[in-house]
Amino acid sequence: MAEIQSHKKFQPVHFVEANPLYDEVTTDIFNRIAQGELIGATSVITLTEILIHPLQRNAVDLHRQYRDLLLDSKNFETLPITAESAEQGAILRAKYNLRVPDALQLAVAIVAECQFFLTNDKQLTKVSEIEVLLLQNLKVKR
Repeated sequence: MAEIQSHKKFQPVHFVEANPLYDEVTTDIFNRIAQGELIGATSVITLTEILIHPLQRNAVDLHRQYRDLLLDSKNFETLPITAESAEQGAILRAKYNLRVPDALQLAVAIVAECQFFLTNDKQLTKVSEIEVLLLQNLKVKR
């Protein structure tokens, strides 16, 4: 089981929708971000991804909570897709045959110099340009 060290910048993906398998570890990670032990980052793609379900259900409060989490959380930033990250995304897509959203998410993390990329997608572990950590392999630091 891996353990996330303090003061590392990382990009979490698939973290907002409470998945009972990963809820304890993602709650721990976000608590550590709030306390300043970790710095979190994601791309605007995550904003699109997490707002879909609340919008489909017309869940205005949940929509607002998710939006605020990504855009207004302490020690956490939501990054744009720049020309540099778009080009890096194309390189990753060509090299690993990734889906465009995944390639862009990883590219944003690489360009932002994140130390690791947090996901529950095993396919992304083949990427060697950034350390990819799987939620299932993490444990809560006690």
